[in-house]
Amino acid sequence: MKLIETRWLTVNIITAFLLFIIVLFIVGWFMVYGFKNHYYISLDELPLTLLITIIFAISLSAIQNKKAKTKENKSLS
Repeated sequence: MKLIETRWLTVNIITAFLLFIIVLFIVGWFMVYGFKNHYYISLDELPLTLLITIIFAISLSAIQNKKAKTKENKSLS
């Protein structure tokens, strides 16, 4: 059982990391696009973007864990 739990945790961490990188890439692209069009982003918006990305990744991981536990409980019944 420990190997399966570790594997799913690893998959969740990798998924969260990839989502984090993708969202940061998109935000970076929008920042460059905004600078190009003379819109200057406040530095306070950058930590907010990181916070939103982290919350999204954690919630996605929690949903996946809940589905896995529900499936495991059904198989044990």
